[in-house]
Amino acid sequence: MSNNLILSNLSVFYRNKSVIDKINLEIPLHQWVVIAGNNGSGKTSLFKAITGKISYSGEIHVVNEKSKHEVNVTPHYFSYLEQNTPFQVPFTVSELVVMGTYHKKPRFSHYTKEDYSLAEEFISLFEITHLKHKIFSELSGGEQILVWLAQILLMDSEIILLDEPTRHLDTYYTNLVLGIFYRLVEEKKKSIILITHDLNSLKGYKGRLINLSSKPVVLEELNEGSIARNMEKLKEKG
Repeated sequence: MSNNLILSNLSVFYRNKSVIDKINLEIPLHQWVVIAGNNGSGKTSLFKAITGKISYSGEIHVVNEKSKHEVNVTPHYFSYLEQNTPFQVPFTVSELVVMGTYHKKPRFSHYTKEDYSLAEEFISLFEITHLKHKIFSELSGGEQILVWLAQILLMDSEIILLDEPTRHLDTYYTNLVLGIFYRLVEEKKKSIILITHDLNSLKGYKGRLINLSSKPVVLEELNEGSIARNMEKLKEKG
């Protein structure tokens, strides 16, 4: 089943300033979608509007491409890696990652050995097994991002929103993270929508590209040509 994320006359204000002004987009899901734009162009605000964290005008809905009927979206249809996720509770990495199973469990039930085993698989996938007994708040910024990404994979949402997931990561882990989420699109038909300032790291990936600094805002194919063209646009002051 193929669905589209529809943004109709979407406007978002931040501190009484318009950051997104009446954009209209039909974003095909089950694909790799990249959001680019200058600072202040509304990238994070778009994600917060989609997930209902801030108010907006216009419409946001998911529609089945074939039937044109709106899809019933549950609270866990989306998972969202935010740019800043302050978390000071003294949980270990394993304890935090396993919380990705919470929405699938009966209320007040405990995490099982199977839950922890699955969490460990995703911890291993991001190559942070050596950190699993460490206190999360004691980790570096890059290590913390890898932990949140492991938790997000465990949630198994249909649409995954990633706000600069490779910030603080070195080249090795940047390539690892992008590869993991790109395979989710190819193998499990998940929808990955990610914000990045590093378009260069996406050369070789196929999908769609939206530059919120372009006027009008349009949906493009993601390829080496569109990457180069938009990198030039983004050199200009937003």
